[in-house]
Amino acid sequence: QTGDAGEMITQADSTSVIFFSAALASNLVLEWQLAVCPLLATSRRLEVAIRLALLSIVSMPLATILCYLFYHQLLVPLELTYLALPVLLCVLVVIMQSLQNLLKAHWAEIDKSYGIFIPLLTINCALPGVVLLMLSSVDSLGEAIVFGVGTASGFSLILILLAGLNERLQLADVPHIFRGAPITLVSLGILSMAYSGF
Repeated sequence: QTGDAGEMITQADSTSVIFFSAALASNLVLEWQLAVCPLLATSRRLEVAIRLALLSIVSMPLATILCYLFYHQLLVPLELTYLALPVLLCVLVVIMQSLQNLLKAHWAEIDKSYGIFIPLLTINCALPGVVLLMLSSVDSLGEAIVFGVGTASGFSLILILLAGLNERLQLADVPHIFRGAPITLVSLGILSMAYSGF
């Protein structure tokens, strides 16, 4: 019983390390420089940033779960791991297209608010990056789920923080040469320095 309890504590420690590492220490944007395009495109208004953050929290864990299963249950047994990138990209497109069709069919109001972000996440490097990082760093389906949730949480946190900063900066007396994208990139650099403490 003591051994079982110790193993459970070790597993809990492992999952918490994976979650906090994916969310903070190895942040998708600040550490890997992935998903910068949707970040900059949607971080001008807090309302828009929150919508993309919610969609990310749904889509990233879903993508990691399905791609993990597809990779380990199909590609590894058939010894087709060299085809992982093109096959998993096709899987991601199918996942996101299915999600968009589901929203259109059942929740038209939600599709009107969130549907525009689905192609942005699909064609960007955010989801493929998350899947490839997950496959290289986890050993089980449970860890893949935790990694997906942690990565989505970290991306959402940066997105909302940057959107809040941008809204404040619109009211600030920023020198003319720094207005717009330059001050956004400076803010992102300061956030990156703060996150380097993790």
